[in-house]
Amino acid sequence: MTQHDPNRMTEHERREWARLLRCAADDELTTEESEAVSSREGDSGADDAARIAFERALREAVGRVMGGSAKAPQSLRDRVERAMLEERTRHEVEAGADGVAGTIRPMRTRLRQWPLAAAAAVLIGTMLVMAVQRGGFGGAPAIPEHQVQLTSFLQAEHEGCAGCPVTLREKLQTRELLDATELVWRTVGEGVAALDLSASGYVFSGVGKCRVPGPGASVHLMYLPEKGAAGGAPVSLFVQVHTGDREVPEGLSRLLECRKKSELPVLMWRHGDVLYYVVSPSEIARDTVGASMGAPIRG
Repeated sequence: MTQHDPNRMTEHERREWARLLRCAADDELTTEESEAVSSREGDSGADDAARIAFERALREAVGRVMGGSAKAPQSLRDRVERAMLEERTRHEVEAGADGVAGTIRPMRTRLRQWPLAAAAAVLIGTMLVMAVQRGGFGGAPAIPEHQVQLTSFLQAEHEGCAGCPVTLREKLQTRELLDATELVWRTVGEGVAALDLSASGYVFSGVGKCRVPGPGASVHLMYLPEKGAAGGAPVSLFVQVHTGDREVPEGLSRLLECRKKSELPVLMWRHGDVLYYVVSPSEIARDTVGASMGAPIRG
């Protein structure tokens, strides 16, 4: 490229110059190209600097959506990329159908618009991040942070006790069912359903106090399957006082999904002032114990 005055450039030269500015935004210019870009003076040089700033701001804004933990749906990512391409093309080929003989908007007009465009890119990126985190644009709703903490805690407690007899004995020290009932009633309240689930093929193994996330007192009970029991897997039952700190409808049970697919969904329901959570690697075992404890229909 032998000249850098945009009013004297051919269409091909304008496209090539726009490519150089995008490379400058990515810090990918050769030494010779960098010298060419920095050699422009006056309005032309200022416009180039504003264009490079715009490109960088747009990359950062979109990057917060594309690369963050809250990933944008692919359809949204495609729309953003198309919009970026269309915007670049519009500015690179300002003359449009007029071809080489077409005219370019006055430099000062474009110079004023690039900073505004850069600010708009940052704003759009921020809005996209917020929308994706809230489950917008047709994507799956984001899981509330308190639910993430809750399900992670319940799974860790279940796996710790189910996978290690020593941990089970240390944490769930009350082993007799009558003593367990007294502990549960004293901690959570006498409204808790009967804890003997042997009729469903699950034998009580132990209970102890725990700290389920939330203000209400709670206990952790472990049940082990008898031979031939439906599901055939250990089940943890967590019972907690419902203090009204969050709204939990009564009369329906629901599965609390986890952020990681490897984590176990938690069956949850409320009866009066008591919250119930059931965790098991077996869906059948989980639902069997849930039904035995009086879990209502799934909402």
